[in-house]
Amino acid sequence: PSIKSAYDAKIPVICYNTCIQDPELTKYVSAYTLGDPVQFGYKLGVAAVTYFQSKGITAPKIGVVNCEFVEVCVQRRAGFDKAMKEKLPGYSIVANQKGGDASASLTAAQNMLAAHPDLDAFMSEYGDATVGAIKAVTHGNRVGKTVVFGGDMTTDIANALKDNTILKAEVDISGLVMGKAAIKAAMDVVAGKKPAKVIVPVPVDIYSTPAQAVAWLTAHSDGIP
Repeated sequence: PSIKSAYDAKIPVICYNTCIQDPELTKYVSAYTLGDPVQFGYKLGVAAVTYFQSKGITAPKIGVVNCEFVEVCVQRRAGFDKAMKEKLPGYSIVANQKGGDASASLTAAQNMLAAHPDLDAFMSEYGDATVGAIKAVTHGNRVGKTVVFGGDMTTDIANALKDNTILKAEVDISGLVMGKAAIKAAMDVVAGKKPAKVIVPVPVDIYSTPAQAVAWLTAHSDGIP
């Protein structure tokens, strides 16, 4: 309703990262800067497959810490599932629970480990879920047995990837790149140059080695992702 009200008042609306869905999106929103959520999950799935195959794990059991109250997170998991089905069809998602902040995500991950002590990995759909899953593995004495594949990069997460003991890959859409794209779209719209398509794509990046984590930390020394 607020987006429609802005549209009715002839105020351009620019979304970033999340937005309303079609057909309302196309009708009411001038631009939506978005890193493809399916590609986001797919790249993480490919990294997970590479890890499992390197360890000879053909039927990994995976727990998901989700943010699927928003559509982009549903699509992130769909992309992850697509990669796994294509390349490692013996996998199974044995649990999928809503996270929240890092504390709530820790509780969700701990509950999954209690129910499935043989869990091979967590797929964490966003930053706090990644942090929670890493802590659950640490506190549950599952280091070396359960690993984490996560979404959204921060300094703490980059340091966990640099360590590489628990976190094996992290997929990210740069907040700086996203913000610059959204501001440019807004300025273009105000100047009368509406994008040819409502969705303005933003790159999706995958980090899967300690060296890549170090490079990220160097490039983001101010801590801004």
